[in-house]
Amino acid sequence: MKDIIQEKNIVLLDSVPSWEEALIQSSKPLIDNGYIELSYLEAIFKSTEENGPYYVLAPEIAMPHASPQAGVNAQQISLLVLKEPIKFSETGFDVRLVFTLAATDNKSHLESLTRLAEVFADDALIQDLIKQTSAKDVYELIHIKGGSLNE
Repeated sequence: MKDIIQEKNIVLLDSVPSWEEALIQSSKPLIDNGYIELSYLEAIFKSTEENGPYYVLAPEIAMPHASPQAGVNAQQISLLVLKEPIKFSETGFDVRLVFTLAATDNKSHLESLTRLAEVFADDALIQDLIKQTSAKDVYELIHIKGGSLNE
């Protein structure tokens, strides 16, 4: 799990026009690098339409994901960092960090959630991640301050 989030899977953008585009941009590195199939992104869209944005976990944080059977080839997480927040619903939290989770099974899904929970609980780290200006800086910050993400 040491490289649960690789630098090549981190994207920084000023803004996106919609939550749909946020999902596309956050999934793109996982698709491009072969961790997930396009069908996985489609499953996230379908699940959002059916269940709402259940993956908006807290202010600033969303973690979209779908069933491993929807097209996960290997475990990995991508991260989209937005300077301008996006809302996934009218009454939902502002989101600037979109962690797209690709888990190969329920065990790896829970492992990833447990490790990310440490990041989600650290308000200072969240604000530091949002302030970064390059994927390298985000990657280094995660691996310096990310606690259990480094195990």
